[in-house]
Amino acid sequence: EYMGSACKVIQVWGRRRVRMEEVEVCWQSFNSMDTFIIDGGRRLMFVWNGKKSHRLQRIQALNVSLNLKEGEKGSDIKLGIVEETDVMCEDIRELMGGAPPPRLKPNTDRLEKEIYEPIASAQSLQIYMVKDTTEQLLITEVGGRGLLTQDLLDSKQCYVIDTGSSRGVFVWRGKYLGKVEKQLAIKIGLSFIRTKKYPLESRITVTSEGDETTEFKMLFSDWSDKNHVVAWATTNEIKVTDQTKYDIQSLAEMPSLATSWRMIDDAKGQVSMWYVETGTVLVIPKYLFGQFFSGDCYIVQYTYLQDGQNQHILYYWVGNDSENTDRRICLDYVQKLDGGVGNSATLAKITQGREPNHFVAIFRGKLIVHDGGKNGGRDLNMSKTVNLIKNNLYQIKGNTEINTRAFQISCSASNLDSNDAFILKTKKTYYMWFGKNCNGDNREMARRVSKVLSERDYEMIYEGREPVEFWKCLGGKGNYNQAINVKLDVEPRLFITESKGSIGFKQVAGFRQADLGEEDTMILDSWQDIFVWVGSKAKLDAKIDAISLAEWHLKCEVIKRDRSVPIYVVTQRNEPYMFTGFFQDWTQTKFITMEKYIRSKGEILGWSKPQIQKEVEKFNNSNGTNASEAYSYEDLVNGRSLPDGWEPETKEMLLADEEFVKLFKMTKNEFLQKPMWKRLDLKKKCQLF
Repeated sequence: EYMGSACKVIQVWGRRRVRMEEVEVCWQSFNSMDTFIIDGGRRLMFVWNGKKSHRLQRIQALNVSLNLKEGEKGSDIKLGIVEETDVMCEDIRELMGGAPPPRLKPNTDRLEKEIYEPIASAQSLQIYMVKDTTEQLLITEVGGRGLLTQDLLDSKQCYVIDTGSSRGVFVWRGKYLGKVEKQLAIKIGLSFIRTKKYPLESRITVTSEGDETTEFKMLFSDWSDKNHVVAWATTNEIKVTDQTKYDIQSLAEMPSLATSWRMIDDAKGQVSMWYVETGTVLVIPKYLFGQFFSGDCYIVQYTYLQDGQNQHILYYWVGNDSENTDRRICLDYVQKLDGGVGNSATLAKITQGREPNHFVAIFRGKLIVHDGGKNGGRDLNMSKTVNLIKNNLYQIKGNTEINTRAFQISCSASNLDSNDAFILKTKKTYYMWFGKNCNGDNREMARRVSKVLSERDYEMIYEGREPVEFWKCLGGKGNYNQAINVKLDVEPRLFITESKGSIGFKQVAGFRQADLGEEDTMILDSWQDIFVWVGSKAKLDAKIDAISLAEWHLKCEVIKRDRSVPIYVVTQRNEPYMFTGFFQDWTQTKFITMEKYIRSKGEILGWSKPQIQKEVEKFNNSNGTNASEAYSYEDLVNGRSLPDGWEPETKEMLLADEEFVKLFKMTKNEFLQKPMWKRLDLKKKCQLF
């Protein structure tokens, strides 16, 4: 019953965005850096924690196992938790075909670099000539950094332009490039991203000579196309009075407008849509265009007329909760569609929540992102036929056909916002709520969205005039953002601070609330303000260093910044609305805590309630500065497993007081009073990294 198809192993990996992947059932698949789920079929399941695994991996693995136990596998399944340093029980040895080896291989080939985004100036452009050989990707830099000139492009070659920013990379195919090489364009883009160690979700745009998009042309200082000369301008130099009226000729003559608006044309071309269902790509009927689910992947083919010829854009939309298998199938189909139009289409990979204006405009204010996915049991036509089993809340942002989108959020009064409109669907009544800062255009776009969600009549509610029943449906009246939103000229950016060897910052690509870890110190830079977010389990002195961290961040910026930017220090669970407003669907319940893990672990292992509470209190009181059991210097250097929830960055605090003084020549309190750079230097000398 254990072996063969009845047994499988799931690897849980990633330090920030935790991922899961089924691996071969053998000890060679295991490593000390990750957590693994050993699924023995109907009778047994184990969570195996590597001695250097991260707390988020352990929490995620246990949550998945508990869901399986309570769901499809039945509550009578035996669930266990084991540590790498434990002696493996007979059940595990039978499932895995023997005992583990004395030493497991280190996990060095798959670090979490893919969630980070390179930090660079938007003008730091680089162009490379790329050739894909059977052995490796050959990359040759052409020209220098900065604005590009059109004479760098050769019609017989393939080039990658690295924007060094969230715009990702562009793959340009010369018109005399071979057919096989043209078909490899998307592969070249992916290979380039891996070679440069960029985030895997980085945007890749493939374009062909003669079919270049205006956004691509904007990268060149002297682009000339049929006597139209492109002039470089920053978005701040562009004055737009009415973004709902797009003049295609104006976009062609001044691509800087298209760059500012992120528009290719007026978005009134021909549209086709597909999605992945159980390994098959299926067509979506026209009346459901614009309906997306976060658990799925979609393809949108857009055909438009430019210079008298049909041009194509293939959007590859990836839901935040979609599966890797569906993503691969979707990408393969995109390549097939590209081949059907002579490999001349512009390919654009976009992720949920980061849709460009043109993509939004295609659906004329009716783009709606629902929770879940069709593979998860949702009917494709759920917006028309589903019987509500719970209340659903949708937030509608935008005031024109070009910028309006709706997305499902958790049903809570704290998620309301005076700047937006909301739709609340209950079994009894459908409500449409308008914030006090909404204007007539906001309300009109909300009404359009409401007709897509349901043909039923809606009860209109204006902020401040809500009936009691409305608040009951949201779980009670609560505080929410009522401040007027200020339009930003620069997209906000989230950075994680690092202190391994030196103080540094890594930008998180496509950031979301889940990227905020309770042990982290993060920087959210909105240009007008800088927020330093301190997790509840960050080091005690993190707030002391917060201001200097923000100042150092400003100093490290490539672009010259005003050093007088206001700096806010925000602690976890005490975030003001001016901070949470940068996250699309903020809720306090999204934070994953170690306390929940300890309680669940205790229940599984049969701990008494007093023992569980003792372990929770011990963790809550630790803050990374004390422990019930002292470690020796040899323990730390030789990689002894740290206590649950203890971060490696503070492992020196596990030393006994006497040994700490002997090693660092000062007490722990004196050590914590030192500047961060000094502490890092001292730890480096003691080889405690």
